[in-house]
Amino acid sequence: MSDPHHVLIIREILATEQRYVQSLLALEHVYHEPLRIACENRETALAAAPVLRPEELRSIFSIVAVITKLHQSFVASLEKEIQQRGETASSVLHVFREYVAQFRMYSGYCSNYPAALSTLASCIQKRKSLGVWLQERRELPEAMRMDMQSLLIMPVQRLPRYVLLLTDLAKRLPQEEKNAKVEVERVLGEVKAVTDMVNESQRDAENALKVMQVQEKLTGKKNEIIMTPARRFIGEGECTHHQTSEIAKRRHYFIFNDALLLTSPDTMPVFGSNKLKFVCLIPMQHVRFIPQQSPDQVRIQTPVQYTISSGSPKYSSTFNLQMPSQQDKDTFTNAVIAQVDAMTSLIKSQEQAREAYPTGRFRTIVNHLTLRGRGKTHQDSDTQHANANANTNTTHIIILFIVILTLLYLVARSLWASPHPPPPPPPTHHWLWDLITGGDEKEPQEPAESFWSRMLG
Repeated sequence: MSDPHHVLIIREILATEQRYVQSLLALEHVYHEPLRIACENRETALAAAPVLRPEELRSIFSIVAVITKLHQSFVASLEKEIQQRGETASSVLHVFREYVAQFRMYSGYCSNYPAALSTLASCIQKRKSLGVWLQERRELPEAMRMDMQSLLIMPVQRLPRYVLLLTDLAKRLPQEEKNAKVEVERVLGEVKAVTDMVNESQRDAENALKVMQVQEKLTGKKNEIIMTPARRFIGEGECTHHQTSEIAKRRHYFIFNDALLLTSPDTMPVFGSNKLKFVCLIPMQHVRFIPQQSPDQVRIQTPVQYTISSGSPKYSSTFNLQMPSQQDKDTFTNAVIAQVDAMTSLIKSQEQAREAYPTGRFRTIVNHLTLRGRGKTHQDSDTQHANANANTNTTHIIILFIVILTLLYLVARSLWASPHPPPPPPPTHHWLWDLITGGDEKEPQEPAESFWSRMLG
């Protein structure tokens, strides 16, 4: 008689965790540790492994060592619980409840993963010996015939694997184990929440890397910095730009959540490069479509003029773009309209908040949200005005503070410099004299100091 399905899933959870720890140890011992030793001993370890810079090692391996230690402890706890309590759902769930909060550290690794692959590819391209060394290490028994790229992606895939296994476990539990099923659902919800958080951070990191790659492609004297924290990459494509009395020019466009970037392919590219010349960056709130009869043409009208030529400066507020096909036109138009609507709604809500809370802390919050939503908000007059007011208020406070300190200093100085009142004159009559003479004789009129000096010897 075969074992119940939920027992088989519990065994699979343990078996896959054991294999996962072996893979992490292979990544550490076969690849990371030799490269780290070579980096620390640059003069003596050149023959053992290629030398990478410390920042390259950190980018490639990130927190692999920490994740390895975490899962060594996790699998040991799983083995102990199953050995003591048997192959039951409660034994597995007890361990997951204990460790699920620590799985949040995957956010850092998954966010860094695109940059890790980019750094590794760059290092292999610059150092041919590294590619040869990695191939040799792959053939070692400890590496389990897995290259470094295959091992690096395993932590990215691990949390979604837990979700699948726990979901399957919840479905396969017997009906009589209702309490265990409720507990599986609760633990599954916690693991899903952590996984969603990690996936979101990974998507943000991948998007930021894409924007950075676009930035690195741009050239030209009037090139602008397009890398901003709130900017998100939406799409890109090719088109032709038609200007009045000019030959049509090829353009490569990039759609972001807050702007439309037009670039021009480099006419004299270096071999193997894909550089693009910056043409203009149009904020989404300035984009207005004008209907066209042609199925593949798009006409954009803007309220301001943008520089589109740096040699003899030319300006334009109308952009006639011809797409390769009607499908490309529809894709471009739908993507841009969606971002324009989102940006317009965001700006409207910010203006309403600004009217409701025009001063104080809420004004600061509104300005911060505006900066995140617009991308190039530093060119917006409202934000410049708000920043100017904030700077003016700060200056006034500093001046007032200096004036108060000056006044306090002058008052203290005048009090310290004023003459002290003279001491009271010595007494001419004293009770001790009356006691000695019985009050019948008059006290001699002489300085009290000389009199008492004689009296006291």
